[in-house]
Amino acid sequence: MKTSALILLTALLLAACGSEERPTAQHLLIISVDTLRVDRLGCYGGRPNVSPAIDRLAQEGVRFETAFSTASSTLPAVTTVMTGKYPSEHGVLANRYFPIPDSEDFLAEKLGEAGFSRGAFVANQLLAAPSGVGQGFETHETYSPHASQLTMDAEQDMTSDAARWMREHFKDDGRAFLWVHYMQPHAPYDPPKYGPELTDPGYRGGIDGSRETLNRVYVEKQQLSPADLDHVLGLYDASVRYVDDLIDRLLVELRGTGQLESTLVVFVADHGEDLYDHNAYFYHANSVYRSSLQVPLIFSWPGTVEPGRVAPELVSSVDIRQTILSMLGVGRDAGGDGHDLSPLIRGEASTPRELAFSQFEEDIFTVFSDRWTFVDNVSEVTPRHIPTEGEYPVARRELYDRSTDRDEQTDISSDQAKLVERFENSIAEWRSQLRKPGEAVSDRRSLSELEQLRRLGYTGKGSRPKSSPKDDEDD
Repeated sequence: MKTSALILLTALLLAACGSEERPTAQHLLIISVDTLRVDRLGCYGGRPNVSPAIDRLAQEGVRFETAFSTASSTLPAVTTVMTGKYPSEHGVLANRYFPIPDSEDFLAEKLGEAGFSRGAFVANQLLAAPSGVGQGFETHETYSPHASQLTMDAEQDMTSDAARWMREHFKDDGRAFLWVHYMQPHAPYDPPKYGPELTDPGYRGGIDGSRETLNRVYVEKQQLSPADLDHVLGLYDASVRYVDDLIDRLLVELRGTGQLESTLVVFVADHGEDLYDHNAYFYHANSVYRSSLQVPLIFSWPGTVEPGRVAPELVSSVDIRQTILSMLGVGRDAGGDGHDLSPLIRGEASTPRELAFSQFEEDIFTVFSDRWTFVDNVSEVTPRHIPTEGEYPVARRELYDRSTDRDEQTDISSDQAKLVERFENSIAEWRSQLRKPGEAVSDRRSLSELEQLRRLGYTGKGSRPKSSPKDDEDD
């Protein structure tokens, strides 16, 4: 045997032996937050008094600095986390596509086969059991208050119920998976506890965080003064602080179970929020940019994962499932889309992801590298979700250099023809490798559920060709 081959074989054997000796977590807690803009968190450069509990969680674990969601809408994004597939593969391309095919293998189903108890407590009607996202959970509770009371008592109750379930199932003699999804800081920005005194004392202007105001600013393309914009951002930050308090309660309960060092905690957002960065738009569902696609991602496992480390590598939400399965010692998916991030979490050498892909239905594709953002509007559509009025123009091709233009304000695609071509080829190659989704079944939503979704602004059509008149809103 040649020396080089012997060295390679030895390295493979050592790696295999090492992997057998790696510890595996006994329990899993996923905390997901709706509409959480990554750079509003203190640990990602935001105001320091906005997210103390989340910041502490980052200090206890590994924080991924450059993570991107596969979609800027809740149901496609969450389905990706739970299936480890891109939206074009699992078939959930927008919030209006119900339900998820029964053929999809969800994380809860996989862990159920491995003997885990499974509980889900979610505060977004889109994630209710009839949508299909509850596949595999033994307990699946939805807390769905009206749009004007997104959290209030509902998420307080949800936190209490989730904590009770955790106390009952996070024990030495079993394995358990708990998923808790919070709705705040979803619009309207009307924090039920904290107000402008937290982040913007002394404001005397007329802007607020109501849907009526945010819609009007978008539709009329109003130019906000720095003081007005900072006030709205302050209301958003106060909403983040409110959900941070709830997360703190949940983590305190986890410590109280005595299972902290046996539990892998994964913290992630489904997507971000534009917050006026593009087209005078505050929301997320129309967005194809970093503002709504970059997400916080933290893995914490005290006593096993090195605390306080920042991983700069480019990662995607499609990687979360593979990583969880690896760290729980459950068989990983064969041929899945996601990368196993556990070597990065352990501080080991790993082949980095070169590109992260996101999509707006099957019309617009965004690809991120560690430096560049490329937007490919292949169908030449205008995104049209929340609200259905107004314009969110996206050019046929857009290219941004985030090293000098972090907020993606200056399109330089006309000056970088070769780079544009390379990104177009990358998207084409990626799309050619995607598998077709399972067969969808009929929509099982009741009229009352549809009305709740309509109040949240979730039932509009997703896009329209630039040359076509505006479609009517879906029923």
